[in-house]
Amino acid sequence: MDMNDLLNGAKDLAAAFRTVRDNTIQIAEDIGEEHYGFRATPETRSVGETLVHIANIPKIAYEIHGTRKLTFARRLRLHGFRRAAERR
Repeated sequence: MDMNDLLNGAKDLAAAFRTVRDNTIQIAEDIGEEHYGFRATPETRSVGETLVHIANIPKIAYEIHGTRKLTFARRLRLHGFRRAAERR
């Protein structure tokens, strides 16, 4: 793999990220704020909580991989695996 491949890969990744972001914003607007409290079941996130979760994914990834190295257990807790196990 040469430098051009890496640059093109980075450009493609950035373009894909922008597409997903734009589509997520469009879906959030289409759903309407008045429905953000809806939960499919009591155990699931509401629509609004899901949108916040999606919005925070890049920040979480940056925290894990960019600004500091976290232990594996901390990574699992960040991603909610502990909460999921506690619900069982």
